[in-house]
Amino acid sequence: MKLNINRNGLLAALAAVKPVAGRGSLPILSNLLLVGKGNDLTITATDLDVHLRVKTEAAVSKEGKTTVRASLLHDIIRMAESPDVRMELKGTNLAVECGQAKHNLTTIDPADFPAFPRVKAAEGKTTTEFTLEDSLFRTLLAETSFASSTEEQRFVLCGNLIKLDGAEIHVVACDGRRIAVSSIASPVKDRADLILPAKTVRELLRLLSSDTDKPNRLQVAIGENQVQFAFGDITILSKLIEGTYPDWNRIIPADNNIATLPRAELLRSVERIALVADDIHMEFTGSALHLKSHGKRGNELVGDATDCLLIASNVKPGVPTDCVFSMRFDSDGSSV
Repeated sequence: MKLNINRNGLLAALAAVKPVAGRGSLPILSNLLLVGKGNDLTITATDLDVHLRVKTEAAVSKEGKTTVRASLLHDIIRMAESPDVRMELKGTNLAVECGQAKHNLTTIDPADFPAFPRVKAAEGKTTTEFTLEDSLFRTLLAETSFASSTEEQRFVLCGNLIKLDGAEIHVVACDGRRIAVSSIASPVKDRADLILPAKTVRELLRLLSSDTDKPNRLQVAIGENQVQFAFGDITILSKLIEGTYPDWNRIIPADNNIATLPRAELLRSVERIALVADDIHMEFTGSALHLKSHGKRGNELVGDATDCLLIASNVKPGVPTDCVFSMRFDSDGSSV
């Protein structure tokens, strides 16, 4: 393998894949698979649960492939001052030249690197495939992922449920104490339930664009216990969490009191009241929301605080209109 490549383009590609590398126990998983072919350099990282592949433009004079330690190559390119990088595989070493700086890196046989899986459907079924805007899907994840569980014994809650019901796509997260749901119209009539692991959600939030003015197309393919996301020059394939997610429709009461509040004002009010105590009492009365807290340190009373927000509400007679929340739960939901 021998190629020339723009330093900034290479650094961006390495920064995209590097967080996935090094998360496994096998030495090869700390390496990146580099494949020079045609007019592209393809870089792949995996921890066996998540596979991440990025393509970047390169002038390939000799096709080939190798693997090299992810963190080392990233640091070399990050600190390079030349706008161009030359890479050449010489025996079992990869020569990397950036201006006058030259590095010879030890490699591992690319045959040992795990193959990038193909999305496969269960026997007798077909894969579910659809396309939507990347920024829209990122919004669904951002609006819900804060509510997923971090308790490994409740593994089905350690991620986001993505539910296709034929009419809408629902993204759900729940940790047993709170639940977040965000929905959009579905571009397909297929039905599917999949639980996306939290680490895959983090990678998608990191890589998907949040620019709603210049959205890219996100291609999604759902197979048996795996899902693939492709956007721009990036492809992510992830295993899914196996198990049955709680019926979130039964968790959210159908007979709700609904109050509409200005998000920024609510967040500021919660932060002010939480200066005294983390637990905040909320009471809805007609067109107002009253917030109050009482703080103690041991047996000593620190003080109390109150605040009031005007709201648009539909309070139903006989239905409880007061509750106590953790400040963190309030602020997490109001901040997305």
